[in-house]
Amino acid sequence: SREELNAIRNKMLEPTGIKFDAPAKVGLYLMGDDMMVVENFNDEPVDVTVGTSFSVKAQVKLVLPQEESVRHEIAGNMLVYNIPPRTLVVINYN
Repeated sequence: SREELNAIRNKMLEPTGIKFDAPAKVGLYLMGDDMMVVENFNDEPVDVTVGTSFSVKAQVKLVLPQEESVRHEIAGNMLVYNIPPRTLVVINYN
């Protein structure tokens, strides 16, 4: 289930101060101290939430395929994204 998967993800992410809430077939790749990639391998759009233990500002830097668009909002320490099917999103955060 999504809850079981999130529990595993969040245990592994605990040292980074990041929590990740997403369905199966969604990948999170951390790049350095200020970049993350979220990739939706599903055939349908997904809602993804990234929570942090620190204040965060974030900006979508790249969406592939380029013709797709990603809806997103920032609410305090939470980043919420709606990612289209088979889409990769590069996010810069600080």
